[in-house]
Amino acid sequence: MKKTLKIVLLISLVLFCLSFIFFLSRVLSDELLSKRLIKIYSEDQNYVTLCGEIIIIEENKVEIKCEGLKEYIPYQSEYCSYHIYSNAALNLAIGDIVNFTTVPHHYYDGHDLPIVELCKQNIILLQFDEGKKNLLECVNKHIFY
Repeated sequence: MKKTLKIVLLISLVLFCLSFIFFLSRVLSDELLSKRLIKIYSEDQNYVTLCGEIIIIEENKVEIKCEGLKEYIPYQSEYCSYHIYSNAALNLAIGDIVNFTTVPHHYYDGHDLPIVELCKQNIILLQFDEGKKNLLECVNKHIFY
C-alpha cells in the first residue's frame, strides 16, 4: 500500500513539474516573441504599402487578394489574412479596393499580417501613426493575431 502511494505521489509530482515547465515555456516564448515583434514593428522601414481587393471581412480581420504580396513573401498565395489595428469601426465592404500598409512577414503559424494604415478611394480610414501605436500596444500586452 505504501509503495502504491509513493508511486501515485511521484507521478503527481512529475505531472505538476511538466505542467509548470509547459506554462513557463509558454510565458517565456510569448515574451521572446513580443520583444522580437516590437523591434521589427518599431522600425518604419519594415513597412510596405500594397493595394488589393477585400475578399472577406470579419470585424478587424480581413482577407485581401493582393498580387504584390508575392514580391515580399514568395510562398504566400495572393490571398492573405490581415488584422486591421484600428479602434474605430471602418466602412469596408467585400470588393473594396484598398491601399494598406503592413509588415510583409509571417512570424508564426497562423499569423495575420498587421494593417497599420488603410485608404479607400483616396480617403484615409486608418492613419499610420495610430495603427502602428495600436499594433505595438497589442504586442506589448502579448495579444497576437
